[in-house]
Amino acid sequence: MLSEPPAQVAPTRNFERELEFLRNRVRALARGRFPDEQEDVASDAWIRLDRALRRGGARNEEALMTRIAWRAWVDFFRRKKSASGVFGAPVPIEGIDVGEDEADPSVDPEALAIWRFAVYEWFAQHQPRCVDPARQLFSGRNWVEAGAELGERPNSLAKRWQRCKDQFLESVRQDRGMLREILDYFERAAT
Repeated sequence: MLSEPPAQVAPTRNFERELEFLRNRVRALARGRFPDEQEDVASDAWIRLDRALRRGGARNEEALMTRIAWRAWVDFFRRKKSASGVFGAPVPIEGIDVGEDEADPSVDPEALAIWRFAVYEWFAQHQPRCVDPARQLFSGRNWVEAGAELGERPNSLAKRWQRCKDQFLESVRQDRGMLREILDYFERAAT
């Protein structure tokens, strides 16, 4: 006699543990910034997590929560940055396109967007003179076109970019979070 397979029992979720995990991730990402709004970001991340888990389960719930916390923080930070120009960054970042690169379909567009956002943010805080070369490079211009637009010699601009890039990569290689994972992803993709 054929019988039906037993119905799978959905694992019991610990909502408090999930929210506490997300709070800790957001707190770590915030590094003391916006302490009054970190709870809102964690709540937003939990809503995203709940939606994701309702659509389909997760093989690694902790990895999913980490990624969702990161995306919630990046979205919050972008909104905050464009709305108020907080941190007094001398370089306007609102008009920068961090979208996907259509020329290379093998690159994860979300990883590319996070990478570009991180590059712009790091340069705006640590090396403001590097934001314009990054903007030119990410928009697909060569150094001759970029130099003409910025009123600089192409060789000087290329050398400055090389120094900027080296400083940024050195900083990322010391990171133990998502940026290091994205750098490893791009390095594997390049080989």
